Amino acid sequence: MLKEKFTRQIYHLCVKQNIDVADSLELMAVRKTASFFSEKIQKAALFLLNELKAGETLSTAMKTCSYINFDEVYVQAIHFAEMNGNLLQTLSFLYERCERHKKNMNKLIEACTYPFFVMLVAIIGCTGLIYISSGNGAFFAGINDLNMKSKLIEYASLLVIVCALAMIFIIKAVGENKIYEAFYISGFLIKAGMNVSNAIACGQIIVGEDSRIGRKFGEAREKIEYGMGLEEAFSINNKISDALYYADKSGRKSDVFEKIAEQIGEKDEMRRKICLELIEPLFIVITGAFLMILVINFFMPFLNNTNWF
Repeated sequence: MLKEKFTRQIYHLCVKQNIDVADSLELMAVRKTASFFSEKIQKAALFLLNELKAGETLSTAMKTCSYINFDEVYVQAIHFAEMNGNLLQTLSFLYERCERHKKNMNKLIEACTYPFFVMLVAIIGCTGLIYISSGNGAFFAGINDLNMKSKLIEYASLLVIVCALAMIFIIKAVGENKIYEAFYISGFLIKAGMNVSNAIACGQIIVGEDSRIGRKFGEAREKIEYGMGLEEAFSINNKISDALYYADKSGRKSDVFEKIAEQIGEKDEMRRKICLELIEPLFIVITGAFLMILVINFFMPFLNNTNWF
């Protein structure tokens, strides 16, 4: 969160208002604020400014900054921008990445709100039923007599487990796609002038160096260093291989990673849209089944034993 807030502030000062980096950091450092997060950003800006005045580069200062955790890919992007003189373009790219992350998080919160509400209602409702059944009411006293408290807890626990599993699925379906981010960042760095091998290494950090896809990125980087083509180096799926094959044949390798990222992004958006549309009806079915089980197992026996009907 701190890194995203810092990126937004320096982007608006440097890119939007065309203020020098050092002057932008000075403005961020002297800004009066009572917010905890803003105070951290203020201290980080002051630290970076002092490091710049001491002759350090911005990327080196970010690497040693203790107030904000600038990840390795972020530092590498800034370092490469300083070498090539395209810092403003890189800040714009990092800002877009932050906004994309924020958008994904908002979608994730929106998607998880409904199942979380269902779990909360289930826990509160079942706890309330157990509490009421502990009294002397004729209607609920049968729960104690029939030893159904444990069954009620089991059904409520089952509903919570189902909702929790559904939330895990939603997080995977709606959350940020690291493969997309890896190809997108690699593509940006290649277009900015970084060699393919180093750009792929940055993508590997995004997906996780020890993950399955991360190991594939590492293998691809090693194969490219040995002189192999992109299509031969990568073996993730057929569609990606096709795009890399045409890039090898045409010689246009600078934009193929961004095109692959765009294809992955389009599929992600379609999957997210379908997932968001299915969440509400899916949980209506789940809660309906839960209520039907409660009625059949708990309330129908009591109603049949009364003289109300």
